[in-house]
Amino acid sequence: MSAVTKTQATAGLNLAGRLDHLFRTARIYPDGHAAISHTLRSVTDLLLAVRADEPRIEWSIVQDRVVIGNRVVRPSPGIRDAVRELGQLLVERGLGGLAVSGTPNPDEVMTLVRLLLGIEGDGGPGFAALEREFASAGIRTLEPLSPRTLMGTEDSGSEGDPAIAALRVYLRGMRAVQAMRTRGLSPAAMVEVDRVALGIVDLWASYPRRALTLAVPRQLLPYPLLHPVHTSILSVAIGFTLGMDDLILRQLAVAALVAEVGRPSVDEDEDDEAAQHAAERATPTASVRELLALSPLDSAQIRRLRVALEQHRHFDGSGHPTLLRNRPSHLFTSIVALAAEYDALRADRDWRDGESVRGALRTLQQSAGTRHDPLLISILQDLQGELEVADAGM
Repeated sequence: MSAVTKTQATAGLNLAGRLDHLFRTARIYPDGHAAISHTLRSVTDLLLAVRADEPRIEWSIVQDRVVIGNRVVRPSPGIRDAVRELGQLLVERGLGGLAVSGTPNPDEVMTLVRLLLGIEGDGGPGFAALEREFASAGIRTLEPLSPRTLMGTEDSGSEGDPAIAALRVYLRGMRAVQAMRTRGLSPAAMVEVDRVALGIVDLWASYPRRALTLAVPRQLLPYPLLHPVHTSILSVAIGFTLGMDDLILRQLAVAALVAEVGRPSVDEDEDDEAAQHAAERATPTASVRELLALSPLDSAQIRRLRVALEQHRHFDGSGHPTLLRNRPSHLFTSIVALAAEYDALRADRDWRDGESVRGALRTLQQSAGTRHDPLLISILQDLQGELEVADAGM
């Protein structure tokens, strides 16, 4: 397949918006109504524009991104909600998108719409059954595609070398962590942390494999500078798999970056396991104290406070600090704690060698249900192949 053109990318975005409108209209009006006919013709024309000169092309939605072939196209704010809602409708019916071949016609498109609206939005009948439904309904030029991820895709809207873009995010993250460690957490520092978080989320959405490559342990740079950045990247990877949108992912990335902002420094000659454990126990209250100095106390700040306080508490309620009321940790906390421990297991320290990707995941699996949420561990395990590819690429 040749490279996706700008015209195809624009058509793919417009197709998502018009198809969402067609589904909404079809819930209200019968076939042949004027309110449907115009949108139906527009959708048919856009399907042809997306295919262009290709014999077959795949068009999918992943959260609020449109994927054409292996190219990710970001919608403008004006149609982002429509793209997200259409993607949700498709996923609820077991569909990720469509493969376009031949020349679709309006009757075929309308048959597709009615078919999907007639399916219960509980995950659909299964992909094999969905393929049979398409065939029996006479839909020949539109094939169902199963839901996908952004792995293996490239962002057609990005400019410049993606490796340089990734390195900029990484270095900016380390500078932000260094500033927090040396000067404390100020409003200006939080602005910079938020920009780093935005960069991490955008990087994951555009180049997920390159983002995971940044989270591979490096021996040439101090672990305390790398660990919050790695934790943030891995947290975003887990959160994205859970279906979090960009705003929530950005808040998650910030929470991971500042989770241990109050961690006491450990001198290099004391860099042993006992000293690290002592610093770990002192970190929650010190981090909460720094975060409380910032305002306002909105929902995002409350999530950050909970992550800072709860990060070293375990899934089964053990760990520290001891709380007066034993309640489940926030989802952000569970994600950040798992990402942080995975990165810690992978890193070489003075008192031990780091584990391989497989070894770290095996160690985490042994703590499923005690230290960590089994569901989140399974999500991280699903990323094993990509993590090993990133590790081999270093």
